[in-house]
Amino acid sequence: TMAALRQGAISEWRATIVCRETAWLPTESRTRVDELLAPHLLTLGDKALAAKARALAQSLDPAETVRHLARAERAVAEAAAGKAEIVCLPEMAIYGWVNPDAHERAHPIPGDDSERLCELAKKHDVFLCAGLAEKDGEHLYDSALLIDSGGRILSKHRKINILTELMTPPYTPGRDVTIAETKFGRIGLLICADTHSAEILASMTELHPKLVIVPYGYAAREESWPEHGQVLE
Repeated sequence: TMAALRQGAISEWRATIVCRETAWLPTESRTRVDELLAPHLLTLGDKALAAKARALAQSLDPAETVRHLARAERAVAEAAAGKAEIVCLPEMAIYGWVNPDAHERAHPIPGDDSERLCELAKKHDVFLCAGLAEKDGEHLYDSALLIDSGGRILSKHRKINILTELMTPPYTPGRDVTIAETKFGRIGLLICADTHSAEILASMTELHPKLVIVPYGYAAREESWPEHGQVLE
């Protein structure tokens, strides 16, 4: 940004926009935002440039993303220490469920967030299922991954049964139900409210999985679980 300013390519006002939106970041993160903004400095309007800088700064916020990933690693490490071979993290484990900021902060799959989860699975030698936000073009998906103990993504599921009234703009619904062949047998993935749909459950049943893993974004006592739990059994 400062190089573009010195060369007269951008105005002092546009440089100020970038500095204002990134001032609270550590130097290393500010430098990274600067690198990512470089292709957009001459093409975006002032408001769009501010929004882009803000989104990039938030995505590099060590006080949030790193904290959530640290919590995830502690949970995976604890499970691995207890001899777990398959570990499941919640729905939207990194940015939180129905968080509109994910529209700007989420990454594609594969991408930064999924790569960190793959590193966790490999480091702790476990199969890892995790819910995470997925950005694909202009669309945001509520997704889940199944990663093997070598850090390879075996399958991805995009939540189908979206509660559109809970966030604006809402997640884009997925379409397909799939399974992955693993050393444990055939494993299917669904996410939370997918299990409330008889049609989605029927589609999964037709694939004859040995195990279905379901990251959830809410909790309830076992006696309060919906009747869909019986279908999954």
